Amino acid sequence: MTEDAAKVRKLLRQQAAIASFGSFALRESDLLKVLTEAARVCAEALAVPFSKVCRYRAAENDLLIEAGYGWQEGVVGHVVSRADVSSPQGRAFATGEPSICNDLRKDNNSELPPFYAAYGIVSTIDVIIKGADLPYGVLEIDNDVQHDYDQYDIEFLTGFRQCFIGGSRHLYADRSAASHDRANEGFGRREG
Repeated sequence: MTEDAAKVRKLLRQQAAIASFGSFALRESDLLKVLTEAARVCAEALAVPFSKVCRYRAAENDLLIEAGYGWQEGVVGHVVSRADVSSPQGRAFATGEPSICNDLRKDNNSELPPFYAAYGIVSTIDVIIKGADLPYGVLEIDNDVQHDYDQYDIEFLTGFRQCFIGGSRHLYADRSAASHDRANEGFGRREG
């Protein structure tokens, strides 16, 4: 298969992933299920072993891994990183722009949570997830193999994020930062 044909197949696979996830997000009322499916779909569409959705917690000024794909027990719902430019996900959150790190081993500006080393994470892309009154958090894909992400990968995650925002009405509930945290305790489960 030629390189161009491989790129076309990858783009078609990613488009199908966005469409399928959008339908799922519109039908599903459980926020944790939506977040977990988002992590799985992103990881599979970009052929990476790990993905996560981090929720901003204003009182702690951090990003809690609320849902994920590929992580062992003890990561999702427990691991946090600072919501500032000291980490890739914090950088995306603080700037509102995608944060791409093709090789974390060469990034001397990041303070990474210890689990990155435990999983051998070396390449990441992060995009902010917008909410109604403040950013909800960050969507991140993680690779334990060094990879030079291209513009198509970034566009997929940005497009996926837009589908995620449009399909997940839970992120647009009108609430203050304090009630935002209370409403999402227990990894984002909501009643009803």
